[in-house]
Amino acid sequence: MKKYLLPALPLLFAVLSAATALKRELWFDEALTLLNFMLPLSFSEIYLTYPIPNNQIVFTLLLKIWDCFYFLPQLDMVFFWRLLPLAAALGMAALLIALRRKTDDGELYPTVLVLSCLSVSGVFINYATALRGYSVSWLFAAAALWGLYRIFNGNSAQGWLIYAASCLLAVGTVPTNLLMLVMAGVYAMPWMQEKFWRDRRFYAVFGVILLALIVFYAPIARQFLATFKLGEGFSGRGGAILMVLGMYLSVFGLPLLLAPWGISLKERRNILRWLLWLMPIATILILHRAPFPRVFVPVLPILAMTVIDGVRAVINSKWRNFHRTVYFITVICFQILMIPTGFAVAEYAQLSRYEDDFFHPWYMLPRYQVSDTARQLTRFPADQTIFASFNSDPMPIIFYLLQQNDPPLKNFHSDLPFNSVKNLPGNSIVILRKDEDPAACGKRFNGTLDLIHQTRSHNIFRFRKM
Repeated sequence: MKKYLLPALPLLFAVLSAATALKRELWFDEALTLLNFMLPLSFSEIYLTYPIPNNQIVFTLLLKIWDCFYFLPQLDMVFFWRLLPLAAALGMAALLIALRRKTDDGELYPTVLVLSCLSVSGVFINYATALRGYSVSWLFAAAALWGLYRIFNGNSAQGWLIYAASCLLAVGTVPTNLLMLVMAGVYAMPWMQEKFWRDRRFYAVFGVILLALIVFYAPIARQFLATFKLGEGFSGRGGAILMVLGMYLSVFGLPLLLAPWGISLKERRNILRWLLWLMPIATILILHRAPFPRVFVPVLPILAMTVIDGVRAVINSKWRNFHRTVYFITVICFQILMIPTGFAVAEYAQLSRYEDDFFHPWYMLPRYQVSDTARQLTRFPADQTIFASFNSDPMPIIFYLLQQNDPPLKNFHSDLPFNSVKNLPGNSIVILRKDEDPAACGKRFNGTLDLIHQTRSHNIFRFRKM
């Protein structure tokens, strides 16, 4: 019984924590994925349509397949869709548990502790239920580690097959998963022979990553290269670095303090594991513009492996079951408290909720309820001119309008990157986010805005032309 009860704990924590977010409403990127790619396009069209990185191709294809099993109209479709990323997150945890059972001679306490810690973090709750490719990237990261272990410890052919498939699927989900795969290769170095640079497999491990990127994106190379011109990114390097460091602490909590003990200083190939914590920061410093901190979420399974190593090195056989239980409970309680603490610190530091990927993003707040705005808009005629500002999350508004009878979408307008709305006719309806300035918007269109309704997320105005 104990054999199955202990490894089930992280999975149980994951389900319980994610359950709090399965019913949350769509935010901009999720609605964009659904409306522009998953719902209207065929499987081949999803692969061949890559105008923006929001089409995380492999995830979109998996979601398309998952959608084919939606047969219960009584079940909320967004809730159903969110079960897919949760299943991927559970698969990641199960794979890491199976891998550590092999590498740690059956000792599972360190693995269960660290994965339980991860499973009750705010970052996990967000990204394990997000309709984006982050949790499937976790699954591919765990599969890549499993393949690498098999390559250097037994069945080489099977290992290469698993590893190559994981690389192809990972880069096909998000090209920035290149970093995650490189980190997996660095973590696997101690599994190689001491003079690893003389081993052809060392070079093949990293060569497969590059080959996977080329193979997947070669048929859509022109579209892929064009996405680099979009210039998207975070507002500053320093802020992005602080966000990543905050992610480390919020995800791994107290066990993070034990991570250094898991890296041996005796062998050069082991020392390289120190680089894993620095590689996301180096990426932020090297790129021409700091990426959004959320692009580093897929590396968490790799970092979890190093934390598990540290916990295993410190919590040895001298720790009795009583001590292990007390420490486990302390870690989980601390981790749960980290969620409101992270929110409070982000508020105190005046971190913008609209740039925050981890601690208090606006779409995770209780007042985020776009569907209410969509219901209010159904009061207007089908041909009513409606303008939603870019910051008001127009894509989720459109999604929830489509769920209504006779939605007013014929003349629905919103700003798009490089294509903003220039003019509005009098008597138009204008939707702004709660903190947007109506005077500035009225001035932009040479008129004034009269407030006619408020929802939890938006203010709704009627536009009067000057």
